Amino acid sequence: RLYHQTARPKVSGHHSRYPMGTSTFGDACGNGLGCEMNNSGGQVAIRGFLYQILCSLGQVARLALTDDGQEDATLTLEPPAGDLAVAERSIFVVEQFKSRRTSRAWTTGELIKRVLPDLLDAARTAPVGTPLRIRFVTDGTCQVDDLQRFLALVRSSDARGVLNMRSHKIPSEGAMVTPVEYLSMLAERLQCSSIDDKALLRLLSALEIVDKFDVAQVTRCIDAVLGRLVDAREDIEGKRNELVGRLFEVAQHGGTIEVRQFLGQAGLNVARLGIVARLPSVLETDLTHACRMLGYEPSADVRPLSAPSGTTAVFVIAGEG
Repeated sequence: RLYHQTARPKVSGHHSRYPMGTSTFGDACGNGLGCEMNNSGGQVAIRGFLYQILCSLGQVARLALTDDGQEDATLTLEPPAGDLAVAERSIFVVEQFKSRRTSRAWTTGELIKRVLPDLLDAARTAPVGTPLRIRFVTDGTCQVDDLQRFLALVRSSDARGVLNMRSHKIPSEGAMVTPVEYLSMLAERLQCSSIDDKALLRLLSALEIVDKFDVAQVTRCIDAVLGRLVDAREDIEGKRNELVGRLFEVAQHGGTIEVRQFLGQAGLNVARLGIVARLPSVLETDLTHACRMLGYEPSADVRPLSAPSGTTAVFVIAGEG
């Protein structure tokens, strides 16, 4: 499914599935993912797929880090709408990823044409009764101030509340329009039946736009988690590449993974994250007990005592003579 379009039902009189990775992928030479290439169609698509998979792996890493059991969340790659669907304990998240190598910024018109139709489908098919978050994520720049201002108005009340906002004005295509007029424009361009279309209002209430999230950032997030799961730091890159390959396999079939099981299949024990998180308090308890048994009194120590910062390296040498 990554390499061809899949037939999908029409929504509001139009097909809303658009090709993924229609822009280029950033330079990832330092990450073992290939160097910058000419922007031929195939290369552009591959870079787009890689960006999508890396961002999906970033979500796996984020969920693995949580201590409230979210490592049991499920992720569906290439769901019917969007690029990634995440079913967490208390929220359902749909994300769409698009990479852009050129400096050309995303505009509101481009988002309406190439991104929002698919996300409208996501709002239409997402589980009812569960809080919803819909995110458009790109490594490019977004110049969508009018849309962001409108979404801020929606979040300040609710999607239906904008129908009663008469005094607010939003710049749109060189004119100042009311929120109702802006909503009408969105409904018309997305071919919705009316401005109170339930899926449209749900999309606008849940939509977040994240730009300038590049390969380097998502890779750092992933490696920060893998660094706690592998035995040696030199294993991080190889393990990351292995996980990318596994996600490609899952995405081909629109498969669903569970975080703990997925990482476990790659030889990574998520329980280790919990041990690392508890380690400072365990060491403090053991050290306090050992000092007490030795009769150590901190107040009698002639050496200055200072709490180490979070980045201080502490070497402990222990042995028996």
